[in-house]
Amino acid sequence: MPLSNRSLRCGWLLFLLCLAAIPIPAQVLINEIHYRPASDSVSEEFIELWNFGSEPVSLNGWQLNAGVRFSFSKITLPPDSGLVVAADAARFAELHPGVKNVVGDWQGQLANNGESIRLVNATGATMDKVRYATEGDWAQRIRGSLHGSHRGWAWHAAHDGGGHSLELMQFGLSNNHGGNWRTSLPKRGTPGRANSTKTVNLPPMILDVIHSPATPRSTDPVRVTARLIDESPDEISARLVYRLDGEGNYWELPMARSGAEQFAATIPEQPDGQVIEFYVSATDGQGVARTWPSAPSDCPRLLYQVDDQVVAPGRPVHRVILTKRERAELAEIGRRPWHNTSDAQMSGTFINIEGGRTRVRYNVGVRLRGSTSRAATQKSRRVNFPNDRPWRDRTAINLNALHPHVQELGSTLFRLAGLPAPRARAVRVFENNEQLGDESQFGHYVELDPLNSEYIRWQFPNDAGGNLYKGGGYADLKFLGDDPAPYAEKYFYAKQSNAWQNDYTDLIDFLRALSQVDGDALPEELSTKMNFDGWMRHLAIHDLLGNEETGLVTGDRGDYALYAGAIDQRFALVPYDLDAVLGVQGGEKSPLWRATANPVLERLTGHPTVAARYWFHLDDLAQTVFTPEQLDPVIDRLVGDYLPRAEIDRLKSFAAKRREFVLSQIPRELTVATGLAKRDGFFVSDPPTLNLSGQAPATETVALEANGQVANWFGQKGTWQAKLTLRHGLNRVFVHALDANGNEVARQHADVWHGSASAKPLGQRLTKTTRWTADEPLLVTESLLVPKGVTLSVDPGATVCFGPKGRLLVEGRLAAEGTKTARIQFLLTPGSNRAWGGIGFSDSADDNRLAHVDFHHTGSYALTVTNSVVTLDHVQWHGTRTNLIWFQDASLTVRDCVFPDLSHSEHVRGIGIREGGELVFARNRFGGTTGYNDILDVSGGKRPGPILQVYDNEFLGGSDDALDLDGMDAHIEGNTFHGFHKGNLSTGISAVLASGRHDGQASDITVVRNIFYDNDHHILLKEGGRLEAANNTFYGSRLGAIAFDEPDRKVEMPKGARLVGNIFSANRVDLIHLKSSWVENNWVWLHVFDSIIRKTHDWYGERSIEVDPMFSGTSADFRLQPGSPAIGTGPNGLDMGALVPVGASISGEPRTPTRGTNATLTVGGPGITHYRYRVNDGPLGGEHPIAEPIRLAKLPPGEIAVEVIGKNSAGAWQPLGQANRSKPWTIDPNLSRLLINEVLA
Repeated sequence: MPLSNRSLRCGWLLFLLCLAAIPIPAQVLINEIHYRPASDSVSEEFIELWNFGSEPVSLNGWQLNAGVRFSFSKITLPPDSGLVVAADAARFAELHPGVKNVVGDWQGQLANNGESIRLVNATGATMDKVRYATEGDWAQRIRGSLHGSHRGWAWHAAHDGGGHSLELMQFGLSNNHGGNWRTSLPKRGTPGRANSTKTVNLPPMILDVIHSPATPRSTDPVRVTARLIDESPDEISARLVYRLDGEGNYWELPMARSGAEQFAATIPEQPDGQVIEFYVSATDGQGVARTWPSAPSDCPRLLYQVDDQVVAPGRPVHRVILTKRERAELAEIGRRPWHNTSDAQMSGTFINIEGGRTRVRYNVGVRLRGSTSRAATQKSRRVNFPNDRPWRDRTAINLNALHPHVQELGSTLFRLAGLPAPRARAVRVFENNEQLGDESQFGHYVELDPLNSEYIRWQFPNDAGGNLYKGGGYADLKFLGDDPAPYAEKYFYAKQSNAWQNDYTDLIDFLRALSQVDGDALPEELSTKMNFDGWMRHLAIHDLLGNEETGLVTGDRGDYALYAGAIDQRFALVPYDLDAVLGVQGGEKSPLWRATANPVLERLTGHPTVAARYWFHLDDLAQTVFTPEQLDPVIDRLVGDYLPRAEIDRLKSFAAKRREFVLSQIPRELTVATGLAKRDGFFVSDPPTLNLSGQAPATETVALEANGQVANWFGQKGTWQAKLTLRHGLNRVFVHALDANGNEVARQHADVWHGSASAKPLGQRLTKTTRWTADEPLLVTESLLVPKGVTLSVDPGATVCFGPKGRLLVEGRLAAEGTKTARIQFLLTPGSNRAWGGIGFSDSADDNRLAHVDFHHTGSYALTVTNSVVTLDHVQWHGTRTNLIWFQDASLTVRDCVFPDLSHSEHVRGIGIREGGELVFARNRFGGTTGYNDILDVSGGKRPGPILQVYDNEFLGGSDDALDLDGMDAHIEGNTFHGFHKGNLSTGISAVLASGRHDGQASDITVVRNIFYDNDHHILLKEGGRLEAANNTFYGSRLGAIAFDEPDRKVEMPKGARLVGNIFSANRVDLIHLKSSWVENNWVWLHVFDSIIRKTHDWYGERSIEVDPMFSGTSADFRLQPGSPAIGTGPNGLDMGALVPVGASISGEPRTPTRGTNATLTVGGPGITHYRYRVNDGPLGGEHPIAEPIRLAKLPPGEIAVEVIGKNSAGAWQPLGQANRSKPWTIDPNLSRLLINEVLA
């Protein structure tokens, strides 16, 4: 119900009575500020607080928390007394020994160009806040020093480094205005006593003066308003004083009160183009007067100009208004030679119009800027705003005339590349109604950040307290000694932030290191002084932009800045001049690495690691920011609104051609050039030395090795050279490109024959243990037998030539063990064009080993192994497209071998595993094949005997199956299979893994931790086969991931499949050719647990889901993104999918800390059947099946951790050195048993 008028009156009366009963609180204000002593020593700074109230004030818990930081303790400030807060109490006591009420020391320092100081009470409420300044109302306008025969205008304040402090004059009025502050009369201020400028009658403060409209037409009168503040506001009178530019006499208009503190007067209409100068004068009741702005009589005060022209919509408009006299002086300066010019600034008005808003700033400084660009017809300007009235948080902007559109684009592209760069945007500039800018500028200027502390605060908001140095025309990064004076000289390193400190220590240390650190140690030693990636990315983007400006980045000096933060003290490069990029001065095919004409940068980038980072960033930028797909929309968005179509097209065309040229210059392949002619497929060298050269992938390579010897690597060119000594016979020369971590980037080889083509014949049978050396080539012209009891050893680097009928038959032992850099060569006799017969092992129970061996031009089945034991390690085949290995009842271990692509042939074919032997393929790379052929077609190994084991191989595709397993049990783990698609006319289907029967035996296959992608089918399970598939990734099957039948062939149904922890994604069908009746009648069992899979059958199992697994990258990158539903939801707490640790896993660890001394842990792991464990590095226990948990009892206090190793389905144990460790937990018997039992929320 509405309140009555009587109720309202009673309420107001009660409020006023209560208000009268409240005592007036004490008033503690910031009273004096000494922010820049004459010595520029921060230890001499101080702030004085004063209690202007009638009651004492406890400052306990109060703080200064802006400007500087200081916390007050148990201090009480009596009425009408002050407290000095000193930066350094000891130093203050030396300078002011008579002042006793002092506290200190604060954190931080007061800014020399003005900032805010805030005082808060114990609750955090602001008690006082002052933003002081050094210009505008806080200073005086005076004539500047003589510069190039001109003086211009400057700001002067004795408190700004002149040894005086800033004093509050009248505490009864706001202390947030410069008009209430004045320079102290005595030097070093008046801490501890009344201010020397204190007054009870301050001249009226004149605030917020503005004219409107900002740009009047000739039909518009102009209203001028001001806010006036005084101790006796009712007694103020004000006058508006104005004159026409060029006239000597002023006109006066009384200003009428238009509000409590508002006054206004109106200047009549004026002719088009007329400049009007005006100011405001105010007087209080006691005759004390002030004018605003305060300035000498010959200094222009406030200006506006009448303009009848209509400015078309478009880019932001910046209007600069000067008097005729001062504009003429600016033009006179512009006619001087650029090398003998002046930076004298004129005083004027700046009006910004954009986004429907107009901003006006008076008393701005306007001068010419630039160096050689001052010789151009269109001059660049610098506009300085008084720092008590910044424009959009800036006290200065540059208005550059030269190629504004590419400056805007260049700045944006730097920032899109993640690099610092001053902000730049095209604007329209009018000076006294004349639009500046000709056709070459497309009628625009570029508004650009000056390199100053304001830019740093914007660019590095979390680390803005560092040092910014602008490199001038002599700044070439050379070390000039330990004396700072040369660095501070003109045209060297102008300090743009913290300049008052005159401290060049960080720059000197950096340049010393650049010049003196040992070249090999450059990246390590300089990593704390410079951001290498940032520097190389900076040089790379200049090269992509085609910068034609003479400066540091093109091998000369200047046109850059260096910034080192207070937190990140590594120096970063900042661009300064981007007016010669994107083809405005050519550069489409300018060479890369021009920066290396500078000796310091040449030395820096000469280090291979640094050079590789340059190439990396050049390529990265070309493939991202500078692609037409990304860059063209940037051009359209940034400059498309004011550039003609022809120039937009030219920019895009140049950028595309420059990118194409840059990409063509990046070495990407590892090449090997010998300078030799070829014969019989080999390079032939008569001399025993070989000179090699080539290129290498420059974006990664930092070193090369040729046959184990370090090659000469020239990182800036991406080229290498090496000189090797050759052995007689065939030399396989391997070249390895290595990255910064020593990992192989690329490898190539060259086969070089040295010496005569004749070879030493060997006969038909060895009669004793024999050693073949690398001294000369050896010749096998017919079958050569190594009989039982005889060992044939072949030295590293040996060359063995075989005639068309040549073959090696081994019944004894063969030990052909080369090395990485001295491989053994088995090859066809030079000059022959028929394949040779290979090597056969028969009934050889000895340990036959072939390591680092190359087979060249073998016939079908280069290796046959019958009832023998053979190990292949780092073997490769060359020049053959037929079958490679055939075995029967063999023990065969094949690891780290490279199998080539074949044609209508199989890589490995065999049946049976020798009793007590093994059939293992590990870490090999299998090329593809064609026709109705498999990669591995093997049969006849059943548990509990030895079975096929396939670990960590890569299978690169084929036209039928990868592994055709008929009657063969297998453990298949950690492999990658892709590219298997049917390429034959059979009625069967193509699958990576296919089960089948052999001699009535079916296949039991364990498949774990494998990645399958881009195949017709990943698995074909048929003919009584059983499948255990755990933690695999099945992706992108073209027809169906797991097939249970071949519809076009009559095959027996499988027994069943258990699928656990798998990810099925992007397959056409996850489970195919599985009739529901088979599952319903239990003819085929199907168990599915903890997987991502589409529900297609009524299977047995739980915890499976149908969701996106959220892979991280491309179709071949199956890492899980954070937040993936597959993380931690697989069996035993593992992830789903293939990328889980090998071996046994542990779950169920107790929470830590705990009082309990017992624990029960669950052991699992893909493909693991049994395990052994130990506690806290103790002895390893016995074997347990994984169905049996680990039960620990009576554990001792302290940290507990359990290690476990697993045995897989093939009976292979996980090495103890690769044991998986539980999460540790701590047993503390003294742990409190107090628990939170109930919560009421």
